Amino acid sequence: MKFRGKMTDAGAVRQLTNLASTLAKMKAASVTLRLSKDLSIFSMCEEAGSGVICWCALEQGQLFTELTLEGATAEHNQICMHLSPALVASALTSSKNALGVANSVKLKLTNKKSPCLTFQIDLPSIGLNPRTCIHDVPITLIPRSEWPLHEHPEVPIPNISIRVSSVKKVRTVIDRLRKLSSKLNIRASSNGDLCLRTETDAGTFATFFQHMPVIQSEDTNDGNVQTVSLWIDAKKIAQLLASDQLNTEYLTLGLIDDRLLHVILTQNDMHLHYLIAAISL
Repeated sequence: MKFRGKMTDAGAVRQLTNLASTLAKMKAASVTLRLSKDLSIFSMCEEAGSGVICWCALEQGQLFTELTLEGATAEHNQICMHLSPALVASALTSSKNALGVANSVKLKLTNKKSPCLTFQIDLPSIGLNPRTCIHDVPITLIPRSEWPLHEHPEVPIPNISIRVSSVKKVRTVIDRLRKLSSKLNIRASSNGDLCLRTETDAGTFATFFQHMPVIQSEDTNDGNVQTVSLWIDAKKIAQLLASDQLNTEYLTLGLIDDRLLHVILTQNDMHLHYLIAAISL
């Protein structure tokens, strides 16, 4: 297997740095990176052996100006590995210093007593001598027989999807409701209303957002407003929003009635997906 990639666009380096930092802040000790000719896909499982709950796919053409990849076989031309997002974020942070951003960031698979993903960062300098910073991030290659375990699931089409632009407001509301109860109710309607609610012995506490853009809604054919609701673990969505380092433009909440919440954090053309299973009271 062989992988070499060269990044020269500061925006692409920043995008990858922010993604790695977000995954690290989500307390992910290890994530999966799947490399192919077309995509770099980061994914995360809730616990060892469980299915993928978080993933983000980045197009290789937007990341790398030069790319060489030889996968496990000609038929399965991919490379799949475990690595630490915190170490990746730390390595990429070195691409910026007091003199400006790096001239280039090169990634390649190496074997230095153990398999590594090596970051070679060419930094700007005052003199004629170039400055190079090298980081070796240890990896664990995943055998092809286990690749299906690290593929993100096919998510059912939501009953209702609502786009939320006021990400900071929603994060603040969820943080406050989480302090009252560990369970959070999310209710969305086809007319663009969103309600975040929790219940305690002292009473019911709710915040309402109106006239939100509706991205997906099932057609009831009777003109009535459709409403979808589910209860989730408040800590999971609070941790996701608190970990966000992507400078998210908006998030999308896709509700599958009483089953699943599909959260998508969007920044330009990058989409971080996160699945939260519904809980019963």
